[in-house]
Amino acid sequence: MSNGHKVDYGFFTKKLWREWAWKQARKRVIANGVNPKDAIVLFLPGEKCLDVPIAKKNKFQFHNMFAVERDRVTIKNLRKKGINVISADFAEVLQNWVGPPLIDVIMADYCCGLTRLTANLTGALYASPTTKKGTVAIVNLLRGHDPLISAWRKVITDDSKYLDYGMSADISKKNRTAFIKEKHRGRMFYSLYMSGWVTQFIEENNLSGKDGPAILKFYFGMSFLSLPKFKSYKSKHGNTMMDSVAFSLPFGGREIHAGLKDKDKRVLARKLSEQVMNGSCQSKIAAAKAIRTMRINKRKAS
Repeated sequence: MSNGHKVDYGFFTKKLWREWAWKQARKRVIANGVNPKDAIVLFLPGEKCLDVPIAKKNKFQFHNMFAVERDRVTIKNLRKKGINVISADFAEVLQNWVGPPLIDVIMADYCCGLTRLTANLTGALYASPTTKKGTVAIVNLLRGHDPLISAWRKVITDDSKYLDYGMSADISKKNRTAFIKEKHRGRMFYSLYMSGWVTQFIEENNLSGKDGPAILKFYFGMSFLSLPKFKSYKSKHGNTMMDSVAFSLPFGGREIHAGLKDKDKRVLARKLSEQVMNGSCQSKIAAAKAIRTMRINKRKAS
């Protein structure tokens, strides 16, 4: 994201991926009862912002699209093209986005692997007060070149113990081996996201190994709601692999916040505030929302 102006995103396999990603977004938005023309989109643009034409082709509206970028050169070029840009980190924007409109599509097309920065997005997807049940998340990650992958792989492997419950020793061993050998960054990102939900379910209900069937039922139930789809493609010169996941949030921050007691809301708010890296992020989001409102009013007046 920070070097978006230096990367070529227009090669053929990338074009095919972009077509797939926006079709996934359109289908899932419609399935969630939202017209793509009304859907609010948060996305990573790259300097040429090649997503916009394909997003429009899938009925998403330009004035409802919010780009997130940190690189100053890229931001300058995007704004010359009329792109509504928020200068911040992607997860940070989700954590700081307060009030309407709620976000319908989160298109996180990263040019890096599973790092601490990208993994932070799993928590933001869970806790953001602007996500809702059915919000579409599409995440694209580079396979390899992520030095923290061993640590994240351990987190996934440790948290996958819930899948061992209720399974035979053979199946359990194969499952753990599969997690350890997993290379697909989209699958790993989704596993990190889901492990948070399952851990919460286990802790809230004081479950243990003997409750394996209930834990498995919860896991598969959440997967049924999110309907994850995975995809991979090679880079322009075929020397690197990109891995993706598209899924619908089984529950959004909106529902989570509504179901919390006041005390728990304060705890969650404190945790979110601790994660914020830029105190001016909310004002940047407010400015971008104001630009959207201005454009809508201009369209109505014309």
